[in-house]
Amino acid sequence: GSNIVVFNNDLSTTFAGTITATGRLTVNTGGGIAAYFNGNGSNYTQGAITLQSSNESTPEARGQGVFMYNQGTDTTWYTGTTYSNADRFIIGRATDASLNTEAARINNSFLTVLNSGNVGIGAVSPGAKLEVNANSDTLTQEILKVKGGGSGGAYGFLVEANNGDDLFKVDTLSYNSYFTNGNVGIGATSPAGKLEVAGGSTLGLRLSNVGNQSAYDQVRMT
Repeated sequence: GSNIVVFNNDLSTTFAGTITATGRLTVNTGGGIAAYFNGNGSNYTQGAITLQSSNESTPEARGQGVFMYNQGTDTTWYTGTTYSNADRFIIGRATDASLNTEAARINNSFLTVLNSGNVGIGAVSPGAKLEVNANSDTLTQEILKVKGGGSGGAYGFLVEANNGDDLFKVDTLSYNSYFTNGNVGIGATSPAGKLEVAGGSTLGLRLSNVGNQSAYDQVRMT
């Protein structure tokens, strides 16, 4: 349209793809940085970009964000608020032979942040501070992997109470797990002892030394 402005670089390099100016401002570069914003002053941000919804009757139905389209792989990534709920932040992806704005829809989200602060990975309506959903009946990889630790005294995984007590921790150096306070229940939601195993209609506890005939202690109490 007549209101579209296109800026082309004056370098000798050329753009290998096909550019169609679909927005009010299109910047074509031969490579490198297309736009650089440098701010100064004492405001909360410097060099920031503001994306604001229109004054339509239902501006909350339209998201604001950034699309990243790669012509070589026909993939469009999106980061920003979602279509149909602009008070929800996502990182999404969609595929098509051209820029696909469907990446802004919640069903294409990989990571979702609600206005409550709940974060979902594979979960579009997380009901906890962090909810991970593999969305698959057949797992081909771990849902959650915690890797690290060493001789520095830290733990690879730690659950801590509000008062600072360690409730559960996994030592990735010695490969030990610890419940440092309270009772432990396996199949028992209210364990009455330090360890309570409830198996239901199956075996509650089975110990076997198959493959290690030198292991003579099945149960030892001291």
